[in-house]
Amino acid sequence: MLDDGSEHPCVCIDVSVGGVRLRAAQAGPWGSRVVAYIDGIGRLEGYIVRRAPGWFALETRVTPRKGERVEERIAWIRESEAIATPDTRRLSRQFVERQDVTLSTVDGRQQIAQLTDISKDGAALLTDAAVELGERVRLDNRRARVMRVFPGGMALKFENWAVDKAAGVPAARARRA
Repeated sequence: MLDDGSEHPCVCIDVSVGGVRLRAAQAGPWGSRVVAYIDGIGRLEGYIVRRAPGWFALETRVTPRKGERVEERIAWIRESEAIATPDTRRLSRQFVERQDVTLSTVDGRQQIAQLTDISKDGAALLTDAAVELGERVRLDNRRARVMRVFPGGMALKFENWAVDKAAGVPAARARRA
């Protein structure tokens, strides 16, 4: 989105915390403000510092916290490209500003965690909660199962399960035919 509010498609050629180079048919004047929404990274705002026919470059303005998140996302993209395995999620993810959420276990333990991305299918959290792979949890009011545990966090898959009130444990919910 250019300074005048007009929106134009573009392709990210190069990105870092300090700048972005975009291929685009339209560019604003040198020094004008641009907001770019980059898949997998999110919203970056900056000012045009270089331009040539077909492309322009921004110097981005980010807070230290936003800079950390951008670095993490760039590292994740590089890592996934190096492994050469495509992102196998069925549904697209939405990166979110780290926001506090409540993680609850079946036995009643609760801990604050930070949500980093979410889709209709699952979520990724930063937390030091002691949970096991496959354990059932609640993320605020959403039922989920721990699908991956990594240092400092976990990945959840949302599911539908009921609690057997007599036993106080999760029970598989019957599916309708």
